[in-house]
Amino acid sequence: MKTYRCPKCGEVIRVEDLVAVEDDGRNDTALLSAPPPTHLAVKTDYDDIWPVTTIRFKRISPLALFFIPFTCIWSGGSLSGIYGTQFMQHSFDLQRSLFGIPFLIGTAVLLSACLFMLFGKRVLTLSHGRGTYFTGVGFIGRTKRFAYGYRTKVEEIESVHRGRHGTSVFRRLRLSGEGAADDVYICSGFSKDALAYTAAVLRRECRSA
Repeated sequence: MKTYRCPKCGEVIRVEDLVAVEDDGRNDTALLSAPPPTHLAVKTDYDDIWPVTTIRFKRISPLALFFIPFTCIWSGGSLSGIYGTQFMQHSFDLQRSLFGIPFLIGTAVLLSACLFMLFGKRVLTLSHGRGTYFTGVGFIGRTKRFAYGYRTKVEEIESVHRGRHGTSVFRRLRLSGEGAADDVYICSGFSKDALAYTAAVLRRECRSA
């Protein structure tokens, strides 16, 4: 059984758990002749003389239907019980306040997750062999920069992650070859049709870079 070890996280994955989808250009042309899928916006502007293609994926996650009520009940109940009673009684209990710090941290994490589920966006910007991929809310988030070219291979892959709480499967794009020392992984969280359309746009940009 062949395995692959991720050089960054050290996770070992079976090779058969990685499914790659390549395209020779003909399917891309047919796909790009249609409008972008729902929740995906693609536009091209010009910065000086080079075209700049921006791909934006934004949608409300169905998980928000669970996380928002859970956050309100869990955080509201715990914080009101720990800090609300002190405020109402005009008193301060150091031991109870210190006990509530993990709940404050948990609330901050849950609120951040809820904000991303409601207002989060994923933005891919491509221009003359240079790309950026942003994930976050507003201007707050993470940005990944990468290079691409004519020899860059763009693949849709299905990755399997096995953790303590079970197995999860997610799709994303992998860029390998020219312009990068390591493979670049982007667009995790896109819907299936949006991921295919984005891969077609990216392959088109690679061919013209």
